[in-house]
Amino acid sequence: MALLAVACGGESTADDLLGEIQERGTIRVSTDANYEPQSFLDDSGKFVGFDIDVATEIAKRLGVEVEFITPDWDLITAGNWGGQWDMSVGSMTVTTGRQEVLDFANPPYYYTPPSSPPRPRRASPPRPTQRPSHLW
Repeated sequence: MALLAVACGGESTADDLLGEIQERGTIRVSTDANYEPQSFLDDSGKFVGFDIDVATEIAKRLGVEVEFITPDWDLITAGNWGGQWDMSVGSMTVTTGRQEVLDFANPPYYYTPPSSPPRPRRASPPRPTQRPSHLW
C-alpha cells in the first residue's frame, strides 16, 4: 500500500510546489473519506484515521495547515490533477498503471488493518521430562 502520491505531468517541479504550499500556508490533500479506518468522517464531521494523521503530520512538519479534499477515487487515481490538490495521502495499492500517472512514496508503507490483528504467541506447553507410566 502506498502512503502518498503526487500527480505526474504537472508543470510545477517539486521545489515549485513546496514553495507554493509554503507561500499559501496550506497543503491541499486529497483522500477517500469512506475508507475506515484509514480516512473517514467521524460523527461530528471531523476527518479521522491513519491517513488523516499522516497528512496532518506532514503539514505540521512543513509549518502549514492541511486542507482535505474528497474527490471520487477515479479522479485521485487518474493523475494530472490540474492543481486541484497538492498530494494524495491514502492507502493505495501501487500498480504499474498508477505508477505511470502518480509518483509514489519510496518505499511505500505496509499496514495491517485492525480487522486482521496478529495472533498472540502462545507459550509452548511444558515438555514432560519423563513419559507417564501408563504409556509404557
